[in-house]
Amino acid sequence: MTNSAGTLCAWSVLSSLAVGLFVLSHTPYCWPVGILVPSTMVGLWRAPLVSQLPIQVIVESLLIGSLACWLVTPFFAGAVAAYELPVHVICCMVYSSQTVGTALVIWSTRSWSVMASAPLIALASTLAELGHAMAFGITWITTNAALTMTTTPVAQWSGVLSPFGLSAAVCWIGCLLWPDWSKSSWRRYVSTVTAISALAILWVGGLLIESAIDDRPPAFNALLVQPCLAQGTVSLHTQHLQTLTSLQTDGKVDLILWGEGAVQGGPYSQLSQPVETNVDKYDPHIGMTFTRFREQLVHQYQTSCLLGALVGDSLVVRKDGNEYLEDRTYNCGLLVSPYAFVDCHEKIALMPVRETSITCLSWLPRLQDWIHSQLGARSFYEPGRNFHPLTFEDRSGKKRRIAVAICYESWLPWLPQYHCNEPLDAICHLAYDGDFKDHPEYTQRMLLTIRLRAIETRTWQLVCSHFAGTAVIDPRGRIVKQLPPGPGVLRTDRME
Repeated sequence: MTNSAGTLCAWSVLSSLAVGLFVLSHTPYCWPVGILVPSTMVGLWRAPLVSQLPIQVIVESLLIGSLACWLVTPFFAGAVAAYELPVHVICCMVYSSQTVGTALVIWSTRSWSVMASAPLIALASTLAELGHAMAFGITWITTNAALTMTTTPVAQWSGVLSPFGLSAAVCWIGCLLWPDWSKSSWRRYVSTVTAISALAILWVGGLLIESAIDDRPPAFNALLVQPCLAQGTVSLHTQHLQTLTSLQTDGKVDLILWGEGAVQGGPYSQLSQPVETNVDKYDPHIGMTFTRFREQLVHQYQTSCLLGALVGDSLVVRKDGNEYLEDRTYNCGLLVSPYAFVDCHEKIALMPVRETSITCLSWLPRLQDWIHSQLGARSFYEPGRNFHPLTFEDRSGKKRRIAVAICYESWLPWLPQYHCNEPLDAICHLAYDGDFKDHPEYTQRMLLTIRLRAIETRTWQLVCSHFAGTAVIDPRGRIVKQLPPGPGVLRTDRME
């Protein structure tokens, strides 16, 4: 009886440590203790304290993973207006599938030495993470292991190993930290010493990598506008954008950025047409349209502008031998100069449920449609048809090349924005964080993610949001300047 009570107590302590360390490694704490989470998992399931059967391991790891995810993702409930609790529960259970996979490998290799089992555990954990990211990225983006290392020099290895490679390294070191109690004397601590040595090498190596990065200023001057008003208050929102931009435009800005959905784009056919007099009169219920922006404001600002906008298009679709005209909507970033419409980036990665269907359920269309209807999903957007960098001229007439990422695209490291064959002067992120304004940890985690994108691409990142989080991040992954919550502007030539 005493032995059983002691075993249960040890299980409770280790499981609580696993959850607590996971929480502390994420915002708002950002402690670099995420590397210890795999170690507690090894302690739980290498020498099973309570579990003797695979089903017990699955139940335990499901509970621990779901609880850990629940505590660090309160903002998931804001992802969908209706059925917030079920959405959060589903997200947490999806994340816990990673924990289950890792736990089963630890349990299956419990007879191996720690040194032998750690690489296999790290591989299994990373493959589970990769599958999670591809199947339902909305949960992966804010819970991945690489994110917990962003504030440390170890994050610099993300540019070499990729975020998934960094996650594998973190898991491998974490597993090795647990002493191999099957060994005798000093041999049981060989794995621990190996883990500490490997972590020290990654830490010092990260410092050396960071010091070798060219500390150059941005190639052009940008003005990032943060209105801090909800999209529901359209007229005030537009007035704030105009007022804030006008106050800071003094002829020394090369590019003005307005966040996701800042203007109404209209149909594609009108984007590049000449602007006619008295066309597109201002309607306070609709807000600023792209045509009116071209007609009035871009000439006032006398510089290139990058605007978040929804753009419509009609395509002829053939179905059952008949042709139909089908309306489609794209979430875009529109680049316009004082003289003409220049180019457009169409958002190619859409957020599941909010902007597109749940792709992992595409083989069950009826279930997919039912879930969407229950979650109150709005009409979906169409994914972008292609990606290419956008080019504009700065004040000196020199051509500048940028890539654009819209909101959800900022989180996904495999997108073409972060693997351009052409050199980029900056990557511009247009975000809308209005649904998460009561959860500052969401904005903090978004910036941590974009810091990783800066490290991976060694390119300046310009983040333009609506409520908070507008920031400039250098190629080393450091936040050079960030606006606090509230209306304001950030200029890249005034970052002291």
